[in-house]
Amino acid sequence: MRLIGRDQELAELDAAFAQASTGRLRCVLLLADPGVGKTRLAQEVLERHARAAMGLAARAHPLSGSASFGLWAEALERHLRDREPDEVRALCDGLDDLAGLLRSVAVARGTEARSAPVPSRPRVLDGLGALVAELARERPLIVVLDDVHQADPSSWDVLHYLADHPVGAGLLVIAIARTGALTRQPEAMRVLLDLEQQGALQRMVLNPLSDPAVGELAREVLGPEATPEVVDALVARSRGNAFFALGLLQALAGPHLAGEGERPGALPEVVVEAVRTRVLGVEPLGREVLELLAVAGDRLELSEIARLTTPPLADLALALERLVDMRLLVEERVHARWGYEIAHPLIEETIRHDLGAARRLVIHRLLGRALLARGQLAEAAAHFAHSAEAGDDEAIEVVQGALAEADRRGAYREGVTLLGVLGDLLPAGDDRWATVAEELPHWMFDHRADGDTGTAAAALSKIDALPQAHLDTHARAVIKGRLVTTLAYGTGDVERAAREADEAIALFERAGDRAGALRAAIERAYIGAIAGDIRMLVQGAERVLGEAGAEDSVLEAALGGLSSGRFVSGDVDGAEEAVDRALEVARRLGDPYRILRHAMSLGWILGYSGDLPGAYAAFEQARAADPGWRQSIVLGLEAEIRWLAGDLAGAVRCAEEGVLTGLSLRRGLAAVVGALAGAETDGLGEARRALVQARGVYGGRRDWFYVTDQFRHAEGMLAWRDGRLDAARVELERSAQNLLAMNAPALAPPVLVDLVELCAELGDADGAAAASDRLAEVAALVARPLYDGFAALAQAWAALAGGALEQGERRGRDAAEWFGTTGYLGYQARALAAEGAARQRRDPARVDGLRAAAAAFNEIGATWRRDRVLERLRSVGAAGRRAAATALGADAFTAREWEVARLAAQRLTAQEIGELLIVSRRTVESHLASIYSKLDVHSKGELMRALAERGDHAGSTSGSPSLAHVWAATPPRSTR
Repeated sequence: MRLIGRDQELAELDAAFAQASTGRLRCVLLLADPGVGKTRLAQEVLERHARAAMGLAARAHPLSGSASFGLWAEALERHLRDREPDEVRALCDGLDDLAGLLRSVAVARGTEARSAPVPSRPRVLDGLGALVAELARERPLIVVLDDVHQADPSSWDVLHYLADHPVGAGLLVIAIARTGALTRQPEAMRVLLDLEQQGALQRMVLNPLSDPAVGELAREVLGPEATPEVVDALVARSRGNAFFALGLLQALAGPHLAGEGERPGALPEVVVEAVRTRVLGVEPLGREVLELLAVAGDRLELSEIARLTTPPLADLALALERLVDMRLLVEERVHARWGYEIAHPLIEETIRHDLGAARRLVIHRLLGRALLARGQLAEAAAHFAHSAEAGDDEAIEVVQGALAEADRRGAYREGVTLLGVLGDLLPAGDDRWATVAEELPHWMFDHRADGDTGTAAAALSKIDALPQAHLDTHARAVIKGRLVTTLAYGTGDVERAAREADEAIALFERAGDRAGALRAAIERAYIGAIAGDIRMLVQGAERVLGEAGAEDSVLEAALGGLSSGRFVSGDVDGAEEAVDRALEVARRLGDPYRILRHAMSLGWILGYSGDLPGAYAAFEQARAADPGWRQSIVLGLEAEIRWLAGDLAGAVRCAEEGVLTGLSLRRGLAAVVGALAGAETDGLGEARRALVQARGVYGGRRDWFYVTDQFRHAEGMLAWRDGRLDAARVELERSAQNLLAMNAPALAPPVLVDLVELCAELGDADGAAAASDRLAEVAALVARPLYDGFAALAQAWAALAGGALEQGERRGRDAAEWFGTTGYLGYQARALAAEGAARQRRDPARVDGLRAAAAAFNEIGATWRRDRVLERLRSVGAAGRRAAATALGADAFTAREWEVARLAAQRLTAQEIGELLIVSRRTVESHLASIYSKLDVHSKGELMRALAERGDHAGSTSGSPSLAHVWAATPPRSTR
């Protein structure tokens, strides 16, 4: 049947293909509710461009989550297996890394996919990117990825890799998803955000068919029987959903169209019953095929269906033909192979829902074995997991193999899922846990899969409980070491983590593994810091460093811990020296993750040291080091430095992207900074949402490292914005006190500066002075100009609170000059506000400083502090009101108010102005009343003088006045 009612969407997709054909990656995210026709639309695009482009297609299904790179592997494998082995070898020359992922590549190389070595994640990404590039050189590629809301995280990483590493030829990716389903997929959202920022993403929402299109569809199916009455009933019942409309037309024409009662958007019960009726009317072999495909949730080829069913091929062919005729199946020929899938997900859901539990388990096992025979280990594991009970030998073996494969591919998130499955299948005390222990993924020691570690901790505990006969001393030490990091960074159980760490150290020493004992000692030192004592991290790292000798893996870990501990303790020079050495060792080891880890730490240290260009360069270096950088905390750290610098938009952007990668104790920093930065802007709703996310990680639990106190800082700032000043003070006091008590003074200044200003607002001069004194002590300890700037700013507000106006103005000016020359624009604006407030209180007519502060806040989007300054200006008389009106330049007046103001200053009457602007006299008078109020003037003569003061002239035609006059009396500012 021809496609109806989608001419505009086809034109947009054709245009996207034309753009892609120029060598640019284009990704169209096609969103729609079930049944609207998104898959049919994508198929039409493939058919329209079949001669000009090579089409690849794959569909994710409910069990895709554990199959790393599964969506792209399916799309590429479907294409490669119809090529001759010589062609595959030529295409994949030098891409042997793909043999463990793509069966066709393994066959072409003369090996079995299951026995082929599986390379690391970066090499798999490189190999897939290279293969896509090779195919695109033959012809432009159109890749249709259906139901991507069910795709595995690694498949999203492939799409992001292709965006970061252009293939140099045409590539159009059409990603199809159900409306709203992607919002629950952090990996998907962060990749889509990146594509959007790169200008590579186009979102297309497929709306229901229009009423005329539904009528056209009815006439296509019913011909002359599509009377106006039938069409009207069809429009009302289907609500433009193509699948609903076809179901009603083909199965229930006429008498049932007037049914009522279903909720909008639901599958009409009459259609559900129609599906059931049609399925029940199918012969047993046909029902068997439908049930098989429904449980598979994916397309199966004729040969696969034949292997999974028992009848003669002729009978199977006849059954498939009937199912296609009944529009329950879709039949598709790809090259020389015939494939079949259920015609629509809603049919699939109905069949699966009605399927008995025992029958479903049997089919899962059959599918698992078939996928295992094809070498698709991870996909097979998902089906085995759905068909197994505890102790199932076959399922356990398959899941173990899939876990090992996930480790080799660097598929950390999928690995955690599989480890949890294994924990359900293997009872405590089972001897096979010893085998799991031998093959346990090494990445657990690097904190890289900390988002869902409850299942991992349970599995590790089962291993640790094995008797000595099954787990020797060294193996138990390794398990305890991995359990330590899982507890400390995943569940947050630091008390148990500390006990396990002590036992791990003793076991490593008993086993004669000195390096293992030292690495465990580093983890123990980190746990001490997480529990609230940074000194333990510094002392522990120094002790291990003195004993490390030439063992690079120990040196790298010790130097990393030492750099972080020294920095937050205030020893910035020592921190920089340690992190530089750590980077050197990491490069010597050739480990991308460790290079990433230390580069992002360097960016954090430099950002707090006053070197913003160096910080941003270090973050870029971190991202370039490891394709899996999003699973680190680089986004949270960069967000923190951008917030510190006053780049609020950049901080919010990094924080939002960081949140999309998933929240954990380690990665919750992104939500905290999102709340802190958002609190400064007009995005108060987003800030509150970020705070709720952070509260879900850190609220109501025991303190975790310094991040809990940064969270309290965010709680305090949102309370301040809401006018709950006493509650805000409690949070800020507690945050500052805890940071100093745990020996993290380098992180305390932002909290203390806010606390001093809040105390000044509350009229508590003693509280402001006490907080300022603490900050002066921190500045003396850290001995960096940035901290001197913090101290000067705090002293300015404390002096204001105590009435020492001359000192307040002087210290505010000192701070503004320093922050301005180094690019920390947010704190420069705050220093201008303190200086201006002191100047105005000394001389009520001196409002220029406050005006400059308002403009500075406005420039960086710090609307909350800007509005506070403007409110102060408006409260200090006519000069202040005029300054408030002129502080923001063009933003103070609307465009029409500027036109009216300039014409009025030329002494034109309201009637004349109205005739020139083609508006009514009353409208002009309304604008004039607003202008006079904003400038605090009462006549056109005063209006002329006010405009002259702000740099505008009555006869000017150049638009709104420049901001140059605003800065005339302020220190020069550097730009970044």
